[in-house]
Amino acid sequence: MLITNLFCILSCFTAPLTSENLSSIDTTVVFEGGDRYVGEWPSGKGTLYSEDKGMIVGEFEEGIPEGHCIHYKTNGSIYEGEMSDGQAFGKGRYWTLAGNVITGDFFNGTATGTDTLYYHSGAIYVGCMLNKKPHGEGMSLNRSRLKYKSLLQTTDSECYHFRVGCYNNGRLEEGALYMVTFPSNKVVRAGFISYDTYYGRNPLPADVVPYDVDQLYINLIQKKPSFPSPVLSDEQLQFIIRNCRYKEWKKTPERKR
Repeated sequence: MLITNLFCILSCFTAPLTSENLSSIDTTVVFEGGDRYVGEWPSGKGTLYSEDKGMIVGEFEEGIPEGHCIHYKTNGSIYEGEMSDGQAFGKGRYWTLAGNVITGDFFNGTATGTDTLYYHSGAIYVGCMLNKKPHGEGMSLNRSRLKYKSLLQTTDSECYHFRVGCYNNGRLEEGALYMVTFPSNKVVRAGFISYDTYYGRNPLPADVVPYDVDQLYINLIQKKPSFPSPVLSDEQLQFIIRNCRYKEWKKTPERKR
């Protein structure tokens, strides 16, 4: 990578400059294209400022994120976790400006692997994901009110929509739907689903569900990651206000902390 400028801040540094003591002071490196790195050099903790990528704070190797970092993106989303070669890679957590949260496996900069997706609406998905969308085996939970009439009774209560099966590009391609009241964990409706279309209960048993759905939901909510709130310098704060839609974060309920 071409380095166009290299500045060493030496205002409080009087010893001769060597490779050993260079890493103990802040170094500013401006790359071709305008990206600017400030921090320990050639490896260590620092901050990368980029008009295109946003701001990345964490561990670096020659200006490239490599290790644990927080990435404030220009679209308002935030990633916190492991990075490799400048991209999210490994275990991490991701917050969108809309309020969705993803935690789990990341690959080549996106949520891919086994993850938990918390929708801003309150629904939760757990399972395989590809490019930030449910893809593969998984299950989802959503709380709602249910009004259901049958020949014998009328049901009007809070329940879970519990879906389990194989997802394709965010949609349940083939699986089952259970409507389960809580906290009694009683199934009031069950049936098959294909491409998000409900096909009725037969032959699914309507009185069997493979989980204590209410307890499962509570456990997942307790594991939902809190919004990151690191201490930022004035320069970092001003940068994300200008470039990372910082002022819009305050309008998102999940981020009012």
